[in-house]
Amino acid sequence: MPDIETEAQELAQRDAAQAAEAAEAAEAQQRVQDALELEIAGLSKEEAEQVTVTVADDLAAGTLTDMDIFDAKLDAQAADDALDRVDEARHEQAIAVEAGDYEKAEDMARLAEYDLKVADERGAEAAHPTIEAQQDNQYDDVRALENASDNQETATTYANDAAAYAADGDFAHADQLAATADAHAETAMVQADTADAGGSYSSASASDTSADTTTE
Repeated sequence: MPDIETEAQELAQRDAAQAAEAAEAAEAQQRVQDALELEIAGLSKEEAEQVTVTVADDLAAGTLTDMDIFDAKLDAQAADDALDRVDEARHEQAIAVEAGDYEKAEDMARLAEYDLKVADERGAEAAHPTIEAQQDNQYDDVRALENASDNQETATTYANDAAAYAADGDFAHADQLAATADAHAETAMVQADTADAGGSYSSASASDTSADTTTE
């Protein structure tokens, strides 16, 4: 016959071992949770949100590690920094358009486009679900300002040629070239006005948004 006392002891030992494992797992989970809260305590709202969303699945599964938290934090900070640069570039883009400097506006638009890509690659979508739409919008800005810059350069060339003909007394040709210059300048202005520095997808603060949309 089975030794009832021995079986009871073995069962008790297994129960104790399982309880110890469960307690150890719970302790480890709490330690990771505490570490997560500590790491995000000093982050911005957007950074903390990105970290929280990024690690949520691993945290729920009990597989989250300190390294996971560290990597998520670095990505969130990099993404947030990139989006700050995006807002700065868009602001400068809008100012340049307003000033009629379409070449500089194009340069600023390209910087914003690049940093949006950086932010996306570092997981910004977790806290900024419109990041893909922002990239599409910024791509349109770059193309519009590229065309505007080209037309502005062409207008300058025709205007210089018109001035040269006028200096030589050939006013008929000068007038024709001046009209062509005006047409290119007008086209450049229309194209630049379609670049809205991020539009409704801008991640800028309310105070910066008004500055960023002055080209509309």
